[in-house]
Amino acid sequence: MGYNRAMLDYKLTIFDNGLKLITAPLTKTRAVTLLFLVGVGSRYEEKNLNGISHFLEHMVFKGTKKRPTNLDIAKALDAVGASYNAFTAEDYTGFFVRAESTHFDLALDILFDLLYHSKFEEAEIEKEKGVIIEEINLYHDTPQSFIADVAKKLFYDDQPLGLPVTGSKETVKTFTHDDFIAYRDQFYTPDNVIGSVVGGKTKSDRLAKTPAVFAKVN
Repeated sequence: MGYNRAMLDYKLTIFDNGLKLITAPLTKTRAVTLLFLVGVGSRYEEKNLNGISHFLEHMVFKGTKKRPTNLDIAKALDAVGASYNAFTAEDYTGFFVRAESTHFDLALDILFDLLYHSKFEEAEIEKEKGVIIEEINLYHDTPQSFIADVAKKLFYDDQPLGLPVTGSKETVKTFTHDDFIAYRDQFYTPDNVIGSVVGGKTKSDRLAKTPAVFAKVN
């Protein structure tokens, strides 16, 4: 299958605060996708914090100062027909929102809110520990996933790349509010974030708001 060259055109902008922004116009669609990749994953974790990158990815959807509950977050995005999700790997953690391009400002505001204003309430952390532990159990019960983790351990031994992305049940049980705040402050800095905006009819003045939003991070 061939690809239209225009679909592959993109622009990379690096701002004074270190944020890297990739923009690519797709003029035949009215949808826009905002993706932010944070340069942290399981390979950067201390052993006692193994799994915190993945756990933090879960926790940002549990409530922020502006949107106090997970329902508030979901309602704001569902109201405009947006799709959204997050994922964690060894090298990065990703968060995205896809919506009609007229909702660009809302999508950007919500992504920034999730990344930098999540509350990490202890009650929600304790509830999510059970969810993560069940996810670990599911991986152990899935041969393909289990063998992949075993292979990583054999390849990398005690090196961070040998650690599972989900962490272990033992480490997951220990995480606290302060752990998440410290981890976010250390790694979720603009110079460690790559943003991408892909879609049609996204005006340049809207794109210009992206670094300004991230400049608010101390």
